[in-house]
Amino acid sequence: MGLPPEKAVMSAEEFLAWENSQPDKHEFVAGVTLLGDIAGFD
Repeated sequence: MGLPPEKAVMSAEEFLAWENSQPDKHEFVAGVTLLGDIAGFD
């Protein structure tokens, strides 16, 4: 068996730049993005 794929982690600055171009809102937790609906936010 091979190694599991590494998670893509982004900085807060990268997240904010990316989030501004998204139609849906996301949550940023420990370098990982979550869709707002999944994270419990509307």
